[in-house]
This record gives sequence, structure tokens and C-alpha cells, in this order.
Amino acid sequence: MVSSMEAVGKLKRIVAQAPSLLMAISPEKASNQPAPGKWSKKQELGHLVDSACNNHQRVVRAQVEEQPALPDYDGDRWVALHNYQVMDWSEIIECWRVMNQQLIRAAMLVAPRASGRKLTVGGHPMTLSVLVNDYVDHLRHDLRHIGIDLGPEDRRSRRSAESPCKNNPRAVIPPSGADTISITNPGQTTR
Repeated sequence: MVSSMEAVGKLKRIVAQAPSLLMAISPEKASNQPAPGKWSKKQELGHLVDSACNNHQRVVRAQVEEQPALPDYDGDRWVALHNYQVMDWSEIIECWRVMNQQLIRAAMLVAPRASGRKLTVGGHPMTLSVLVNDYVDHLRHDLRHIGIDLGPEDRRSRRSAESPCKNNPRAVIPPSGADTISITNPGQTTR
């Protein structure tokens, strides 16, 4: 595992590169739902907005509270609540960029000795460093699923089935290029 600061560096590069690549996807293609019950690219990027919001709070609280116990969130319900499917594609992209910039600001303030701070997310104990690394891995995975290839490092990066921060141990991660993510318990998509 890389240090939390290396993960923040990766996150900065992703946030610098991804918006223009996302804008190259037409709004029509972004709106297409591959199958009933499967997220469109708009909904999946919206999920990444929600993930950035939740992980920002986790990073901040792990720095200001002693061993915080933080909840999961129901990714499907958050996506439905925000109704990303009817939002403008460019608005979702900008919201994703801004939320990740805020997450970067909080994560950059993690002192090296604080990266080992302990927290619990949805009953899963982890360190702040593990949280930040898992967030970046999750982001890269979902961006690949949307169709954003960030280069050779992205193709090498694969989420470990043993990741202690995976809040959804039942997620079936598709091979690169697959069209859908299968969730055996959709109420637990919480990364």
C-alpha cells in the first residue's frame, strides 16, 4: 500500500485529467442505462460525488476525533435521492471535480504520523491511510467502468478483494471494459 500522501498525489492527477475526458462523453451516452436497474454513466459519476462527500467527512473526522465510528451509506438510495439521471452531465462533472478538490484539501493536511489514526466505517476498522488509499482505488475503478482510462498505472490498479475498507464485500468487480457492476446486496454500495 502506498502512503496517504502518495494516494493524495494520485487523486490530484485524477482530478486534473478526468474532467476533460468525462466531457468528451456525450450527454446522450452518459444518460444511457445499459440495462434496467443498472446505473448510467451519469448515475455512476453521481455515486462518485456522493463517495467524495462521505469520504471527505471521514478524512476530516478521523483527524479531529479520537477513533471515530462512522456509518456506511446506501449508495443506491443516495443516487436515487440526488436524481443524477436528470441532471446536466456537465453539472455532475463539475460537482465531482469540486468535491474531490475539497477532499484533497482535507487529505493534504494529514500529518505523516496521523495517517495511522484509527477509525471505523460501517463496523470495519481501518487506518486513515487505508481509507484514503481505498477511496483512490474505488475512484479509479469506477472511472474505468465509466470509460475513463487514466493510463498504464490505471490499467495496473485493481482493487483487492481483501481490501479492509471495502464497505461492500459482495461487490463483483468486473474485468476492465465490462459494462456493469454487479452488486449482490445493492443496499450496501457505500464506498
